[in-house]
Amino acid sequence: MAINHIVLEELQDEEDNTRSLILETYKSSEASQDKDTLKLTGLDDIVIFLASRVVLPIAASFTSRVLYDKYKNMQTMSQAEQARQEIVTQPMGNQDLIDKQLVIEEISMKLLEEGISEIQAREIVAQVYTRLEQRYLD
Repeated sequence: MAINHIVLEELQDEEDNTRSLILETYKSSEASQDKDTLKLTGLDDIVIFLASRVVLPIAASFTSRVLYDKYKNMQTMSQAEQARQEIVTQPMGNQDLIDKQLVIEEISMKLLEEGISEIQAREIVAQVYTRLEQRYLD
């Protein structure tokens, strides 16, 4: 049975899981073989925000088109925090879901822009979508 609201702690747990996925992808990519470069570029901070840019729009897509459109292009950590707070207050399933493939495609582009390959970006976003879908919509 589907849950009526997204729980903040579960959303944050999913962001943590996604951070790990993205970080592993960066560290294993050919472009980042120099581990010292990873430390110098502040990759950890980038990955924290990238995880939010993946998880939060997907979660928003389960609540409404308006929230999804509002947060799919977020640019700041303060927007991410605002998204978290707004998403957890919205009921799920009141409107038609946004097409899963559209969400995966649009959100994958955020990772692609940050140097993750298209295949890896789609895999990460599809995994996150599936986990959230199983948690909240099944």
